[in-house]
Amino acid sequence: MKLTKVLLVFALLFGLSVFPITTELRGGPGVNLVENRNPSLKPTVQFSMEETSSSSQKKIAVLVGINDYQGEQNDLRYCVNDVLDMKKALVQKYGFSEGDIQTLTDGNATYANVTSSLDWLKKESAGDSIVVFYFSGHGSRSSSDRDGDGEKIDECIVTSDLGFLWDGVLASKFKEIEASQIWLGFDSCYSGGMVDADQDLGLKGNGKLNTMACKANQLSGESSSVENGFFTYLLVDQGILSGKGDADNDGSVSIEEAFNYAQANIKRYTRPQTPVISDGILGDFIP
Repeated sequence: MKLTKVLLVFALLFGLSVFPITTELRGGPGVNLVENRNPSLKPTVQFSMEETSSSSQKKIAVLVGINDYQGEQNDLRYCVNDVLDMKKALVQKYGFSEGDIQTLTDGNATYANVTSSLDWLKKESAGDSIVVFYFSGHGSRSSSDRDGDGEKIDECIVTSDLGFLWDGVLASKFKEIEASQIWLGFDSCYSGGMVDADQDLGLKGNGKLNTMACKANQLSGESSSVENGFFTYLLVDQGILSGKGDADNDGSVSIEEAFNYAQANIKRYTRPQTPVISDGILGDFIP
């Protein structure tokens, strides 16, 4: 009881929300990762999309959420919730067709399937397409150049079979995608380092937006208090779906508005996490 009172006083003094919570961090299985841990190299998921009119602007997305990793010690709880909320937001708020959204979760989110989904984005996108890639799961890093991009510290996202998709590898994949606008999103530890994944995209003009849950040297958290990652809860569930990010009260929420809402409110839930944005889109982006 005394400990509970101490924690309550601490929370009130420092502005933290108090919940009977279970909190997990989305740091991957170790740092200084030397190589992939036997990831699947053969895709097991087939990708397709609905037929659309040639005059319609394509809106396509790949959403990856992983709770179940190889080895129970690596499991998370709410990453699948994150991408289901994101899918709901894309369909209900931004007019995406469910048939044009590929969702990879848990055992389907292998190294081979995630890279294959990026190949699908390349195949299906066109110069006027709007493309979304959102990842929720473990992130990790290495203090050596694992992908040959010249960085002393490399960051990666971790697939369900403990495959490490480095930022330089993702950058080369995203660079091949033709689109008018592309939104990349990462709710994972060290995700601020994934800013390198949006470099030199094959876009017309300034069409890239990258939202990341934390700085490159920080951890990203999830909690039973919100049943999401903190960042995705504020960005998607509250900012977009609940409309709390609509700063100008025009009835629609741009991604920048939702991000600003998440950034302004995240300290209510976790102090050592600061969201990061890399915005190359002129004006507000509404997918």
